[in-house]
Amino acid sequence: HHPRFVVYCRGRDGSTLLVDLLNQLPQVHCDGEILHLPVIAPRLYVRGCQSSAPGGAYGFKLLSYHLTHIQRVSNPAAFLRHLNNSGYKIIHLRRRNLLRQVLSGFYVRHRGGYAGGHQHHRSGDGTPKVTRMTVNIEELDYYLREFERAARNEKATLSGVRSLELIYERDLLQTDDQQDTVDRVAEYLGVRSVPIKASFARLTADDLAEFISNYDEVVRFVEQTDYRRFLSAS
Repeated sequence: HHPRFVVYCRGRDGSTLLVDLLNQLPQVHCDGEILHLPVIAPRLYVRGCQSSAPGGAYGFKLLSYHLTHIQRVSNPAAFLRHLNNSGYKIIHLRRRNLLRQVLSGFYVRHRGGYAGGHQHHRSGDGTPKVTRMTVNIEELDYYLREFERAARNEKATLSGVRSLELIYERDLLQTDDQQDTVDRVAEYLGVRSVPIKASFARLTADDLAEFISNYDEVVRFVEQTDYRRFLSAS
């Protein structure tokens, strides 16, 4: 019986990077967002993807809104419990800094969507060209609230289900932490780890002003909200 797992996350939280790193383990095959389009029976569809994968540990990436908004699953907690009871181990990946997570999503859209389906830039493609974007403050306000609500819902959805929690800032942001993270996941899944190397680079700079043209306006708005704590964190 091969190990199975799901990377449960919200997106813009290093999940593409994590999947890329895990796929460097010889015993692991991790699919991307297999439920990003509506299917008639999501549970059966997952089983189908699993059975057509090569041997070894099988996993896939599941964005929380794919369950709620795309598959219209009425009870996401029951869906995750079903996966768990079917032998899937849950890896819950989250990002602490909601402001950066939202702005990162805006920036991907500003650059014309996901290049080749990826939210990151392949390191071998040279330095990504930084073009600045203008942030719509009303939209920023809306998505910060939405992401906060989603974070609460994810936590509730996972209550009572054993999971391995990974935090983007702590476990994936710095290249030096990535090997240790992959080693931990390998141990959790019961497969052997090997040396890994990230093939994705971040698209956004540490300094928000570098890629936001109305940076001062964004800061003025955020400083008046509960989200101001995210301004100083990376």
